[in-house]
Amino acid sequence: MRWRRRRPLYAEQRPTLWRWLLPIFGAMALGAVGVLTIMLWRKPIIEDVLREAIADLGFPEADLKVVSIDLKAAEISGLRLTPGIGAERVRARFRLWPLGNPIAESIEVIGLSLDLRDPRLADALADMMSHEATDEPRPPLPTIALNRTRVRYGTPLGPAEATLDAAVRRQRRGDTQVTAELATRLAEEPARASLTMRLPFERGKPVEGRLVAGWGQASEAVWRLASDFAIGPEREPAIARLSTLGLLLPGHGELTAETVELQLAGLGQDQQVLLLHVPALLHREAMPWHGPLTLNAALTLAGDQLRLEGDATTLGEARLTLSGQHDLGRKAGRAIWRLGGLAFSSPGCTLFDLSPRFGANLTADGGLEADGDVSWNQGALQARATISARSLSLRGRDWSLNGVDGTVALGWSGDSVVTPGRQSLARFIHERP
Repeated sequence: MRWRRRRPLYAEQRPTLWRWLLPIFGAMALGAVGVLTIMLWRKPIIEDVLREAIADLGFPEADLKVVSIDLKAAEISGLRLTPGIGAERVRARFRLWPLGNPIAESIEVIGLSLDLRDPRLADALADMMSHEATDEPRPPLPTIALNRTRVRYGTPLGPAEATLDAAVRRQRRGDTQVTAELATRLAEEPARASLTMRLPFERGKPVEGRLVAGWGQASEAVWRLASDFAIGPEREPAIARLSTLGLLLPGHGELTAETVELQLAGLGQDQQVLLLHVPALLHREAMPWHGPLTLNAALTLAGDQLRLEGDATTLGEARLTLSGQHDLGRKAGRAIWRLGGLAFSSPGCTLFDLSPRFGANLTADGGLEADGDVSWNQGALQARATISARSLSLRGRDWSLNGVDGTVALGWSGDSVVTPGRQSLARFIHERP
C-alpha cells in the first residue's frame, strides 16, 4: 500500500508562480500598449511639453515642430521664440545620465536668427544667469554648433545684420573651447572677427582667449582676452578686461595698451551704458602724441539720444575733457571740449615726452590751455576754439620765441561729407570771431 503525501491545507492559499507572473506580464502588456501609444502620439505630446518649458523661460509665444525623436536623437524645425528669435532646424543627440535621465551629447542649430534689439532676449539671459549654483552633479556641457546664424542689431546709422558660425567643444581636462567667426558691414565697409576662448572647468579661474577683428581693406585689431570676463546676475554690469591690446589704423600707425576695461549695463533696456577705462594708451608711430594717455569714457544710449562723457590724461596733469550729445533722429548734436594743465618745464614734461619726432629738435617752457565746442546739424559743421599761452617759450636749433602770453580765438564752419572709412570737409573757412 503506497502512501501519498497529502498537500497541506494552506497550500491552496500559496500563490503559484503563474500568479506572480500574471501581474508582471499584465504590467508589461499595459506598458507595451502605453509605449505604442506614446510612439504614435509622442510628437504632439513632446511639442506641448517643449512649448510649456520654453514659456517658463519667458517666451509664451514659442512655436515649434518635432520632425523626429527617439532615445538617441531628436530633430526640431520651425523653432520660433519671438518674431525676432528663432531657428530653421535644431538637431540633438542624447545618452543616458545616472537615474536614467537622457542628456544632450551634441546640439546643432541651423539658421538661428537673433535680434539683439528684442528686450525679451536680455530678460531670458539675465534670468538664466541669476540661478544660484548648487552642489548637485550636473551633466557635462554638450558639443554645440551654430551654423548660418544671422544676428540683427542697431547702430547709429540704422539697423545692421551679421552672420555667425560658432562651436562649443568640451576638452579632455574639463575646460570648454569656444570658437566663432563673424562677418558684417560697418559704414559700408566689410568687417570680420574671429574669437577663440577657453572657459575653465574650475571656478575662480580666468577666462582666456584671443580675438582678431578687421574692418575695411587693411585695418585689423588683435588682442588677447584674459581674466574677469563675466555676465553678472540681476543685470549687474558685464565686465571684460582686455590685455595686450593692439589696434592698427591704416595710414595712422598702431595704438597699443596693456589693459582695457569695459563695462556694459542695461543691455536691451531703455537706457544702455558702456564704460571704458584705459590706464595707458600708446601710439608709437604716426601721431605726434607719443606719451601714454589714460582714457575714461561713458557712452549712454537712451532712445534716440546718445550721450558721451570722457577725459584723457597725459603726463600727470595735462587733461582733455569731452562732453557731448547726439540726436540720432535729427542727426544733430553738440560737443564741448577743454584741454588744461599742459605745462612744459625742465626737468619735467618736455616736448620729447609728447613726441620724440618734435622734441628732438625743439624745446619748450611755459604752459598751454585750450577749450572749444563743435556742433553739427544734418551735415553742417561749426566749431570754435580758444588757445591760451602762459609764458610760453619755444627754442629750435637756430631760432627762439620767448615769453608768449595771450589768447587766440579760432572758428571753423563748413559742410561735412561722410564717406566710407573717412570724413572730409567740402568747405573749410578759417575765420576770427
